[in-house]
Amino acid sequence: MALVGRRDGRNFDYGRQLSYAGPQALKDMFGGGHYGTVRAHCDRWLVFVKWCRSEEGPGVNDTRKIERQVLTNYVAHLRCLVERGGLAISTAQNRLSSVNRTIAVLPQPQLLADL
Repeated sequence: MALVGRRDGRNFDYGRQLSYAGPQALKDMFGGGHYGTVRAHCDRWLVFVKWCRSEEGPGVNDTRKIERQVLTNYVAHLRCLVERGGLAISTAQNRLSSVNRTIAVLPQPQLLADL
């Protein structure tokens, strides 16, 4: 169901949890189609959410608080995983792409300008 009305609440009124807000925004964007694409982005978004909640992450649970520095730190985290051999470069690129795509669906695309 598409969101109508104000979007100034927590996670732009897509729910209380960061893990719920991203998938809901993607489902709204794709209008109930492209199930494989939505699923892939959602899975990668949940990896980002898990990082956000970890000790390494910023501890945010609200998309309004995801700022450029949070994304820069996530890129550094992915880079570290790749350098240690724990993650393929293509996987890191896909994870970052999905986070960018999900954030772009939410009402704050200015974060993506320089990434």
